[in-house]
Amino acid sequence: MRSRHLLQARPDRFLLALLVALATSAGAQDPPSEDLAIEEIVVTAQGRGEQLLSDVPINMSAYSGEELADLGIFTLEGVGQLTPGVLVQNQSPNNPAYNIRGITTDDGSAQFEPRVALYYNGVNISRSRGSFLAVHDMERIEVLKGPQSTLFSRSAEIGAISYISKRPGEDFDAGLKLQGGNYSYFLADAYLNIPITDWLSSRIAVFHNEREGYIENLSGGTLNGIGSTSVRGSLRATPTDDLTFDLILTYQKDDQPGTSFKGVNLPTIGSNTSPFTAADLERGKELGLDRDVYNATFIATWQLNDVWQLTSNSSFHKFDSNEAFDADGSASPALFFREIAEGEQFNQELKASFDFADWGLDGFFGVNYFYEDGSQNVPLVLDDATVVPIGLAAADDVPGLLYNPTDGFVQNGNSTLFEFTNFGTTNEFDIWADATYNLIDALDLTVGIRGIFLWKESKYIAPDAVSQPGTSCPGFGDNPCSLLFDVGGLTSQGELRSRTGSFNQAVGRAIFNYDFEERFDQDINVFAGWNRGWRP
Repeated sequence: MRSRHLLQARPDRFLLALLVALATSAGAQDPPSEDLAIEEIVVTAQGRGEQLLSDVPINMSAYSGEELADLGIFTLEGVGQLTPGVLVQNQSPNNPAYNIRGITTDDGSAQFEPRVALYYNGVNISRSRGSFLAVHDMERIEVLKGPQSTLFSRSAEIGAISYISKRPGEDFDAGLKLQGGNYSYFLADAYLNIPITDWLSSRIAVFHNEREGYIENLSGGTLNGIGSTSVRGSLRATPTDDLTFDLILTYQKDDQPGTSFKGVNLPTIGSNTSPFTAADLERGKELGLDRDVYNATFIATWQLNDVWQLTSNSSFHKFDSNEAFDADGSASPALFFREIAEGEQFNQELKASFDFADWGLDGFFGVNYFYEDGSQNVPLVLDDATVVPIGLAAADDVPGLLYNPTDGFVQNGNSTLFEFTNFGTTNEFDIWADATYNLIDALDLTVGIRGIFLWKESKYIAPDAVSQPGTSCPGFGDNPCSLLFDVGGLTSQGELRSRTGSFNQAVGRAIFNYDFEERFDQDINVFAGWNRGWRP
């Protein structure tokens, strides 16, 4: 009874005593286990095996697959939102834009050389229309900022992004994540890891994400939806402790509605010019993307001894895409485009890595052959009555524009057809070496050089634009709108024009790195260096 009385009379002293006791008990415990420490991410960006991210003298960010899955990030667009100085715009999986440090690469031409290198399991897949892959069942994503041509060859002028998928493990494992939401949102992310024998394991990962478009299209269907399915199968064979074979097969299908473009000067009957309200884009459900991406990669690794390791990486990458979009942003038939892009890429790399621990020297050297062949076909249909004045002023201020507030835009039945196709073929041979040497105590020097030998062929064909007989183009008198393309010099009169060229370049890097942890037990790295990028 006395204890109850004390508790009721002085609850503040009782709580204080309890807190002191808990604090004393906690203070008497052993220090936190190392298992509770923050796990550092292991990266392979420097091509010399696994390294802790904090030990790599490169301005880079890396994210483990588990971290990305926990954050609900399944695209590179989400990775860009996590990474300072990086922006990835997903207008559609067929039309992404990669921006690092304020410089953007987004051109879909088969002749264009990107400024950001995209790598998938160690192989270049930088061609824009085949580079945007679902981020699922990943070991990690690495994002490198600044010129990286020494490590990632041409096109790494302003940076590189590297996908590394999970490899099969020795133990049975499985996982499934399901999500649902409004606008018929559905996401399924699953994997299954099955050991077959003591030396052979398999893994399959499946990802599906879909959502109806959240922008209504008054001409039919919806806009800004999601429709992506990715399947990846992997085999890992370890016939001996020193020999590893990895086979990775990937297929991705993107089938989704069109992208909402709305002209700010053009009215939408039943809506307005806000980007968040209903649009009225002609062709309705015909708008959208149909894309297939295929990848097969075979990696062989042979650990010769404690010093030397040999690696062979062979890969084939292919994509086919067809995207239809309304470029004028209204119900007007002024501008309707398609983009039909195709590409095939083959890569063969041979690399020798070394680690002379007693000498404080490690690095690698190797050779690489890369072949690419692709095309971009763009058919354009325009309405002769609206193509010139559209977008220049409000519709009711443009004389002759076929528009009225009740029916909206009215097509006059006269149109101009124009189509162009560009082709690009690349043969590339690289030879490179990169090494890090411990100069004194905690000071390292990294030096690398790559020789790039490139042969390119570009082709272009564009038949004369064809306007329906008797039509005229506003502002061009009695002349048809096909004259626009003649004046612009876009037509090749049906002639296939080509040009070839050879480009040779040496790029390199030199970096000093001081590790305070080795000298002063402080987890700080300071590095300064020089890197050269190149985009032919």
